Amino acid sequence: MTLAVRPAAERAARRMAEAAAERRRRRDEARDEAERTRVPDRVRPTRQTEQRLQPDPVLTLFKSGRITGPQRDAALEIRQAYHEAASVVMATSAQWGGRTARSAGSTEDATLAQIARRRRYRDWARAPTMRVAGAYLVAIEVLVDGWGLRALERERGWRNGRAAELLLDALRGYAQLAGWEPRI
Repeated sequence: MTLAVRPAAERAARRMAEAAAERRRRRDEARDEAERTRVPDRVRPTRQTEQRLQPDPVLTLFKSGRITGPQRDAALEIRQAYHEAASVVMATSAQWGGRTARSAGSTEDATLAQIARRRRYRDWARAPTMRVAGAYLVAIEVLVDGWGLRALERERGWRNGRAAELLLDALRGYAQLAGWEPRI
């Protein structure tokens, strides 16, 4: 009887050892594949590209303490709302199968957050203070089009930080309209 149990136990042990070896082999192959096809976490730009890169004006203003956290959030939301609104009229590429890709800003799949963001953006853009002083245009040119504040001032012939002041007014107005900052 012991003789019959021993070969069965040996077979089971051998199967378990083979299964463990197979798992190790698969794990090693997966690790080798990952190492072989690994892309660096952060791909650095070329030296020429780094020389032409401009820092984000909103991040610069936030780090220097000229705008508050809610104003920074307002800038990010203005960017996102503008892109969502403009994506409806932008060209879309065809997906596999001949259909066109739905835009992220379409009304068919709008979430409550998107609807609220669009409403806040629309109310902010229609506010008389945004149109009269030109703060709306400055905000769009800086936040969406990527203009730097100094380049915008040179283009318009302004001095003494007028573009920055108009941008700050626009961001403050949006944050107050959204209820993120108290009205002054």
